Amino acid sequence: MSLKKILLQNHSSANIRAERNSRPFGRGLTPATLMALLVTILCWASAFAGIRAGLHGYTPFHLAELRYLVASLSLGGYALFIRMPLPQVRDLPGIALTGIVGIGTYNLALNVGETSVPAGVASFLVNTAPIFTALLALVLLHERLRLWG
Repeated sequence: MSLKKILLQNHSSANIRAERNSRPFGRGLTPATLMALLVTILCWASAFAGIRAGLHGYTPFHLAELRYLVASLSLGGYALFIRMPLPQVRDLPGIALTGIVGIGTYNLALNVGETSVPAGVASFLVNTAPIFTALLALVLLHERLRLWG
């Protein structure tokens, strides 16, 4: 018996209706997914104001250090909980370089920038990065730029 026939036998019309009703927000967008999206957007949007507030009590370096200490402990605990395998030794230099340059330098520069620029301006500038990345790829890498990317 083919896989298609097995799948069709296991899904009665009632199951299909129940499955459709569990996704009231559109195809593949369950209430849990929508909630995760909303929390992510809220946290991301409030990060700039949070940085601004944090700079009243911490230096830019210490604020970045504190943020990544909390993130490291949280994700480290999660990795232990799900028994995530360690990366291979040959991957460690690339992971370290990416973390230092791509994440650490970015956040330290953002924190330093927010000492003299309002949070709204910082948010606007940071969120234009995809536009500038696409334009740089167009000019330097000769990539095609279409309406949807």
